[in-house]
Amino acid sequence: MNNVCFTLTSAVVAACVAWTAMFCEPAAAQSLPKPAAVISIANLDDTLADIDYLVDASGFGQMKFMIQTQITHFLKGVDSTRPSGVLLYMDEGSEQPSAIGFVPVEELDDLLDTLSGFAEVDEGDDYTTIITDDGNEILIKQVGNHAFISDKAEMFDRIPDVPPASLLGELPTRFNVAARLFGQQIPKSLRDKAISTIRDAYEKQLEQLETDDENSAQAELQRQSYEMNMKQIEDLVQETDQLAIGFVIDEETKTLSGEIEIIGTENSTLAKRAAANMTPEKSRFAGFALPNTAFTAISRTNIIQEDVDQYTQLSESGIDAIVKSINEESDLTAEELEAVEKAMADLSTALLETMEDGVADAGFAVELAKGNVNMAGGLTTTDPKKFEQVAKDLAAEFEGKLAELGTVKLNSGSHKDVTFHTFTINTPDVSEELIDAVGEQIQVVIGIGPQETYFAAGSDPTNLLTRAIDGSATSEAPATLGMYKLYIAPVVDFFATIQPDDFGMAERMADTLAEGGRDQLQYELKPLKNGFSVRMDLQDGVLELIQVATEAMAQPRGQGGNF
Repeated sequence: MNNVCFTLTSAVVAACVAWTAMFCEPAAAQSLPKPAAVISIANLDDTLADIDYLVDASGFGQMKFMIQTQITHFLKGVDSTRPSGVLLYMDEGSEQPSAIGFVPVEELDDLLDTLSGFAEVDEGDDYTTIITDDGNEILIKQVGNHAFISDKAEMFDRIPDVPPASLLGELPTRFNVAARLFGQQIPKSLRDKAISTIRDAYEKQLEQLETDDENSAQAELQRQSYEMNMKQIEDLVQETDQLAIGFVIDEETKTLSGEIEIIGTENSTLAKRAAANMTPEKSRFAGFALPNTAFTAISRTNIIQEDVDQYTQLSESGIDAIVKSINEESDLTAEELEAVEKAMADLSTALLETMEDGVADAGFAVELAKGNVNMAGGLTTTDPKKFEQVAKDLAAEFEGKLAELGTVKLNSGSHKDVTFHTFTINTPDVSEELIDAVGEQIQVVIGIGPQETYFAAGSDPTNLLTRAIDGSATSEAPATLGMYKLYIAPVVDFFATIQPDDFGMAERMADTLAEGGRDQLQYELKPLKNGFSVRMDLQDGVLELIQVATEAMAQPRGQGGNF
């Protein structure tokens, strides 16, 4: 019970502790003029209503009365119509944030009376000290209609002279819980140290790989990408102006959502990427957002020259490492290895030519059903014929080996202005479950269009691919930088059919999701001024799985999900 009380009345302090744990060495110094971060907690009236909805959606509505009764008791004295928050300050020369939280109050004495039931309350002249069971001290001081909370008395000198909720910006109206980091308010010495720590971790991983002869090619390949990754990380750390993350429960849309916003400084690499993508355009692969699938993805972005240059350098230096890895782990002849190396170089050239055109446009889809697993994708390419030639060259070079595995059929068919090449193999006889899952044969299809290169694989991938091609010609999908959707019902249903469990849990979950029809997890990338936002929405039908799992686990094994 003490933990419940502490969470309800001092959530802001808990947030401070979480942030403090990220750092290690305290020091005293002059405060920066603005907070380095703020944490926002929406007004309790709205939050508790959202929690009620969440409990209902999870199938535990009968518990609402008990939860409401407990919470109401411990909120005496708190103004539940206004938000709470935490302000964190970073000082030059210190690695530890200083924090002060605030809670709107109607009567602080009522709140202190509640706290006295599980902690020692010492009311002083300037502030009140709360001593918890584990000996921690929490200091509380009322100024106006807010109670300010900290673990350091000197933080009360930093109580803002404006309504503290104004420092939270729009976060309390958008999210139940959220935080915003102001990157340029973090001393550069700490940003430099963060980069150094990440660099050291990278170096240790590479050193470990380089000491293992079996992983020499892998280590070389990773080293090729190391500097590019570090440059991107350094840009992100040094050039981030704001980073926000928030979570919201929305009864109107019946979703649980999380959102991340990242804003770069003026003229930063991030700002340049955002400027190049401020007006999203419709993908030519919008038709890959097919109904009755398990996963779909559409992405169309403009590429800035800095990214083209980085990937060009990585590609040119990485081919040798990839070929070396193939040589070490396979029994290819010198002629076959030479063919692979040429194919890698040709593919790299074709991809880089596409990047230099400045647009990355792609679509992808997966469908899951027992015995009918398929995936298909497509991307814009400057010269699709180069991809086609690579496929033909490899088919000719490895004709004998491919014949042992299956059949190769070049120009196997066409759809509209797309030519198909198909490779068919028998599904490896590893287990009956694998054959049941994917079918007796697997087809791999390469499609070549005027400006598109397609690929597909599965038991009947051409059907999926042609539907996506047709849909792309007529789709009304909106313009977007990136939209990804996972439908959880077909995923659960697929695994329930190929791998039944003793509890019948997977089957019951699949039935529940199919009946409710709210099983979608969606991710969308949007442009902002100098940055981007990523939003993830989970439909509330997935919450019903909590009750299903609880009931299934309560049954004896072998009950088959009969509740």
